[in-house]
Amino acid sequence: MEQLEILENYCKRFNEFNIFKVLKMQSGSENRHSNLIAWLLDPKGNHGLNTLFLDKFFTKLEIKLNEDSEYCQILREENCEIGRPDILIKDKNGNVVCVIEVKFGAKETNNQCKRYFDKYGTNCQYIFLDIDDKCYNELAVKEEYCHNDFNFSQIYKLATFKENILSILNDLIDEVKEQNIKSIFKQYMILLEEKYELYYTDSDSNSIFDIVLKLQKSGKEKEINSIFQKNNYDKTLDADYLSRRQYKIMELLYDLVKDRKDIQIIRSYNNSLSFSFKYKNDIIELSNLRTKNNSEIKILTNGKEEILFGETEYNETLFYVYGENTEEKIKNKLNEKLSSIFQ
Repeated sequence: MEQLEILENYCKRFNEFNIFKVLKMQSGSENRHSNLIAWLLDPKGNHGLNTLFLDKFFTKLEIKLNEDSEYCQILREENCEIGRPDILIKDKNGNVVCVIEVKFGAKETNNQCKRYFDKYGTNCQYIFLDIDDKCYNELAVKEEYCHNDFNFSQIYKLATFKENILSILNDLIDEVKEQNIKSIFKQYMILLEEKYELYYTDSDSNSIFDIVLKLQKSGKEKEINSIFQKNNYDKTLDADYLSRRQYKIMELLYDLVKDRKDIQIIRSYNNSLSFSFKYKNDIIELSNLRTKNNSEIKILTNGKEEILFGETEYNETLFYVYGENTEEKIKNKLNEKLSSIFQ
């Protein structure tokens, strides 16, 4: 399939109705994903699968719960003194038998995973569900997560949306009887398939974003715009298009500050990064870097806001931060702008 044809198919599919895209779930919305996963896991859910999803989920992870699956209670963000775990599974007596921490590309904050383990102890299973293994691997080498009393990688099992959600939905789609429920399954599967770029790749496995850049470089701008217009495709409405630039820039910012000894990262999300400076163990300054309107990055220092990365610079990043040495150039520019703060 030629690259222009791949692009046209992408634009056509973008315009197909998908409730999960309406809710912007392809670019995050961790709570909404957690709601859906909890519904799928619930044996009493109106999806009509009874325990099928729950059983397959734990079988794939080679986990055996200390409870018959039909008696499991699935709870979302039950409030307790140590926070609100994304998903709790309780037995018929009300005892917690499994904690599921759900991420969709976001970072772990405030030692959540350790706090949950401290609360629920060793008679419980722990699962870390994310898009990929990046955050999991970072936590596995985190200093406070490698102790004898809490070894993250030995306690938490990694699950991914691709291997442990999408694959089960593919297995069970024919078991769903009601058409409206089947439609929900299919739309969520499409969302995940596009997230993992299982569609719209060429013979060299280039993603749609690589393909567009290659077409632009080969002088096909006119053909690209024609496809966009014919299919009523507006890239400013494509949350995936916008979020890829947004997330990549925030990732570069994170890389710039994470290894500095004088900085403590407070929290890191796909669209924001908070950190503090430490001198003599005191917090001197709190800076909050965040994207706004998907066109600029602003820095907030003690309530004073200024533009760190303007719209022109932002637009230079194209679809991703692609192009020859572009990522290094963007990183150098960000570092230059942050240098006055680091002094």
